[in-house]
Amino acid sequence: MLVYKKSHDTSRKRKRITLWIGTHLPGNPKRNYYFIVLFLYLVPPILFSFLLTHFVGIKIGDMFSLEPQGGITFVYLIILSFIAGVSLTILVTNLLIHFIPGIDIPSQIGSVMWIEATMDFPRKIVWIFPFMSACCEEIFFRGACLFSFLFIGMPEMMAIILVTALFLANQLYLVETPVQAIVIGTGSFFLSVMGCMLVLLTNSIIPSMLMHAIYAAFFVNNNASFADKKGYVQ
Repeated sequence: MLVYKKSHDTSRKRKRITLWIGTHLPGNPKRNYYFIVLFLYLVPPILFSFLLTHFVGIKIGDMFSLEPQGGITFVYLIILSFIAGVSLTILVTNLLIHFIPGIDIPSQIGSVMWIEATMDFPRKIVWIFPFMSACCEEIFFRGACLFSFLFIGMPEMMAIILVTALFLANQLYLVETPVQAIVIGTGSFFLSVMGCMLVLLTNSIIPSMLMHAIYAAFFVNNNASFADKKGYVQ
């Protein structure tokens, strides 16, 4: 996360890195830069998931075995979780607008580091990158971490609290304003708690991955469309 943030924290640094990329790689330098940045964000969770599960003694493939319990299908769980997550985010957004009139939430959220990194891509595929990021995050947090904590005998509630704290720290590390922290933090808290519950219900990270990925892709795509209409993005 530190490498990812430091490569993207100032416009001057981004321009220097982009210039270096332009002299060494073919194609659009700016777009190549964002591909590299996204690579830095996506690869470590997968790598550390393999290392953690191997150290604990879990087969990483077991995290993907889907075994719904109590007759509840994972499709219904994903739909309900997505609707609940969207509703909660809208509620928090409306409360911010109510208490801080004139606040430009789409612009602030659009300037969050990882969201900003996706805005340079064509709008038809802008959803792909948050979708991929969400899947990688789920494999590490609700997958490798949660399964490992439970495997070593940690109580379920304690495991959920610890995984959520780690996930919140990961997400809030990349924000810069209180508004970003409130919106991103609220969504991240919900995603983690609900994701952990989905894992406990199904014994699989697949529902959690899909719920998180659809949620992230929906809001990034929606924010990009709003920004286009308002003229924030060329």
